[in-house]
Amino acid sequence: MLPYNLVTKANLQTSDKTGDIVHRFWHEQAQINHGKMNRFVTWSDNPGLVMSYFDATSLPEGKLAQKYTMDDNFFHAAFGGSFLNHQFLIAAAAPVYPNAPASMQPTLDASGKLALDSTTGKTIHDGNITPIGAPSFSIPGGKFGKNYAVNTIFSVNLVPTFSTPGSASLLPSQNDSNPADASRPYIPTIGDRLSAKQVSWKWYSLRTRPLIRSSNGTTSRLPTTTTMLRGKMASAIWFPPLACRTRPISSSICKITICRP
Repeated sequence: MLPYNLVTKANLQTSDKTGDIVHRFWHEQAQINHGKMNRFVTWSDNPGLVMSYFDATSLPEGKLAQKYTMDDNFFHAAFGGSFLNHQFLIAAAAPVYPNAPASMQPTLDASGKLALDSTTGKTIHDGNITPIGAPSFSIPGGKFGKNYAVNTIFSVNLVPTFSTPGSASLLPSQNDSNPADASRPYIPTIGDRLSAKQVSWKWYSLRTRPLIRSSNGTTSRLPTTTTMLRGKMASAIWFPPLACRTRPISSSICKITICRP
């Protein structure tokens, strides 16, 4: 099967919405198939779309690509979607949900892939949390030692409107501040690493209450752009784009842009 143009072969237009192809933790591992890269159609929720394309020459993204380099040599840090990659960007680790409900854990086969129903050929049950002791498909012979959150899950710190406070489906608050707390795994963040190396940093949050968190432990209101440009800049800065203020946030971490002045 060769890649085909959606406009000429499927009567779609470049303005049509095709939906978001599945990009989840276990699905992507099965698609990559230990580097063979030969299961993207098999493990997709839209096989036809996998092998198709739009001619982007006249689209906004296509015009940008003609003028700038876009994500050249870019590799994501973790399997799956943006949720886990946000976590790896900030902490190089997956968040942990100790004793997560069984309903949030997938049914895996002996190789570590999502188990398939022998009659329908469909996955039996996908999940957000790794089952302790279950095999790892990407690391043959390896097993999950903790209940890691690997697919999109909402946080108890930012409860979405369709959920309720205290729901078991929400990710518990993560311990990123107290290494001595034995009840919760300590997950240092990039801020902790920078502080340990005495590198100054600031994180600008554009949430409901604009805040600045700094390497010196202070918290204050977000300054104006003019103040930021005139003031002394930290060595590392995180500043969320406009999307963070307008789209639902799936975790305690929002998409950010790192600037190095």
